[in-house]
Amino acid sequence: MSYQMKLDEMLEALQSVNPEQAAIHVRALCAVGDSMAFALSVALDIRAGETTMQGVAFAGICCPFNPKHEGQPLPDALDGYDNAEEWGE
Repeated sequence: MSYQMKLDEMLEALQSVNPEQAAIHVRALCAVGDSMAFALSVALDIRAGETTMQGVAFAGICCPFNPKHEGQPLPDALDGYDNAEEWGE
């Protein structure tokens, strides 16, 4: 067996021992997140916000998505990852 950590958890642990190194990884991971968010927004015709680090207790490294058009339903590809009732708020 091994001790498994998610990227957000590793980042938070690194922040506690080497904040400067952690900041480098936050920027890199958020850049990857922004790239993925852009790809999703184009493919699904939706809006994507900026990827940020919210901390493990909240959403970790995350990006907000919103409808691009009034009344646009939540795309199936995004359903199940967050509270669907918040889509469009």
